[in-house]
Amino acid sequence: MKPITTHEHLDKLLDVLCFKRDLDRINFLGFLLTPFLGMRFAGGRPIATFRGNQPSIGKTTAGQLIAIVNSADDRMLSVSYKRNDEELEKCIASVVRQSNMILIDNVNDPSGRVISSPSLERTITLPTYNFRRVGTSETITGPNYLQFVITFNGGKMCVDLTTRSVFLLMEFEGDPRKRNLPDIGDPADYARANRTAILGELLGKLMIWLEKGRPLIPVACRFRPWSSTINGILTANGIMAFFRTHLEDAREDDELQMSLIELAHAVPSSMRRPSDWLAECLRLNYFVSTSTAAANAGTDLPWQHPEGR
Repeated sequence: MKPITTHEHLDKLLDVLCFKRDLDRINFLGFLLTPFLGMRFAGGRPIATFRGNQPSIGKTTAGQLIAIVNSADDRMLSVSYKRNDEELEKCIASVVRQSNMILIDNVNDPSGRVISSPSLERTITLPTYNFRRVGTSETITGPNYLQFVITFNGGKMCVDLTTRSVFLLMEFEGDPRKRNLPDIGDPADYARANRTAILGELLGKLMIWLEKGRPLIPVACRFRPWSSTINGILTANGIMAFFRTHLEDAREDDELQMSLIELAHAVPSSMRRPSDWLAECLRLNYFVSTSTAAANAGTDLPWQHPEGR
């Protein structure tokens, strides 16, 4: 495979994805480049979390493109998010030996409860993964070069997952089901048909980075070796702003969670995690809002209604 210094096919592919901002496109490019770095960053690769303003705007397709571009058999195995973390861990354990790219699809909780997964949170930052084998007490272990991809469809994500994620924001105005098929056709089919050229264009960016002395440009995040390397590659190619709003994205709509982190540290005798405090706040908020609505309507308050006792 020869390096290609142009980016015709990459541009055509990325142009059809509904990224909200240019920097989301840049961050996505960072995930396409990551497999070129080989066996590095064990336990140091963040989750690629796709978050959109509505369903059906291509979050799952974008996640699948990472696997299609970087694997000859485009193997990214998918598991559905489960609130029960033991069940989710079993699902991950059933596929982890088959692919190092795992899609956790349709993560959401419309009830308002906090979305969390201790097994996933633990795995992201450990150099060796460790999952329980389905139906046994045995464990499955291996070097942690896993790339997790999440499609996030609403709810409150706990701080531990938020700080382990790179949020790739997607946005479409109108009904996405009425969109015309792009000129390149189905993006996944285009990526498969032009995979060699796309890989050549990505390799070309890596070669330019090598020729410039492999600069590392630090980024303020918990995955610094990975982010400084990717930022160095992109900057060497004249692509700026990688990870520029990472901290802001992680904090978006999470001011309450950040306050609860401080609360958890301030009450060390409590066994509650920040996500537990948040769940309690959400429960109380629901109770107060329901009570207010009932009082305004002149109906029974929650504690006055037989079912609310």
